[in-house]
Amino acid sequence: MPRRLNRNPVFWAALALYFLFFLLLNILTPLVSDDYRYAFSFATDERITSVWQIFPSLYTHYFVMHGRTAVHFFTQLFMLLGKPVFNVCNAAVAALLLLGLHRLSMGRGEKNPALLLGLGALTFLFMPAFGQTMLWLDGACNYLWGVTITVWVLVPFRDALSGERNVRSPWLLGLFCFGSLFMGAASESASPAAIVLMLLCIAILWKKTGKPNGRLCVSAGLAMIGFLILVLSPANAIRSSIYATEGLSRMGQYLLNFQTAAQMLLQNGLPLMGIFLVLFAVAAAQKADANRLWLAALLFLAGVLANFAMTLSNGYPLRAMTGCAVFFLAGIGVLAPDVLRGEFRPLALGAVALAVCAALITAA
Repeated sequence: MPRRLNRNPVFWAALALYFLFFLLLNILTPLVSDDYRYAFSFATDERITSVWQIFPSLYTHYFVMHGRTAVHFFTQLFMLLGKPVFNVCNAAVAALLLLGLHRLSMGRGEKNPALLLGLGALTFLFMPAFGQTMLWLDGACNYLWGVTITVWVLVPFRDALSGERNVRSPWLLGLFCFGSLFMGAASESASPAAIVLMLLCIAILWKKTGKPNGRLCVSAGLAMIGFLILVLSPANAIRSSIYATEGLSRMGQYLLNFQTAAQMLLQNGLPLMGIFLVLFAVAAAQKADANRLWLAALLFLAGVLANFAMTLSNGYPLRAMTGCAVFFLAGIGVLAPDVLRGEFRPLALGAVALAVCAALITAA
């Protein structure tokens, strides 16, 4: 057995079971709705039969549909490769998201099976529009894949805030830069919130060290370029006008959108917000590390910003709350280790067991 796996076989076994659980769910989820449209090229309306046909299709998509061409590359790729390939890859990405949330929480240190299971259960129980965002082929490529890349792009920012040494591997640095650009172009809600989080981390580190972190500044810059590519799509203005409320001024529309965003947060985000605030109070009372409290607070703020970023959009489907939920989950993950090690450990472990049982019963 590899040395890394041997350190905590229970952790890796739990992650493997999570992968298998998602694989089963993906196998049971059929192709529906937009999946069939993305099997055809937007440039020629012909069935896509090679990878190279995807690129002119996405170019046309950028002008006639919307700017999320980066994530829709995967949609068209998997419609070409077939649903069985997607089932395996999507289950792997779901496991990678859970591993990324754990990595944001614990760093490169110990592996905590209780934390992993707790985050997995909360994801299953409280992810808005779970089937649409985590299992449906087009929806998963849009939301699950986008937020997974976002979480892993934020890992070096977490390490820098925590004072951990960054990995200097050239290929990891290249992947980090590409991921930053991709992340910026992935979502109208999660991407700007993540960019604000990046800039706040850079500012905090600059104040601490007296100089900017060049690697993180490049990452934030690439993310902003990606986001500009996303929002400057000519098709976005067309989509916005379709969902606009007739007779309202632009300011009136924004006020209505803000009200909608507030209602969405209250109706669908309260459980995760409540869990975060309770954990934050307990961690603060236990005098948890200040850097962890700051990081958790920043992630919570990013979740709120991701929700209210939809004020700029005239439509707010429930699946667009994915980024908001993931930021809340990440904040919960950052706080949970201190609670799991503190005087409330028995109560915290009981809460994890309850969440896992609730998730299993819901799944059944």
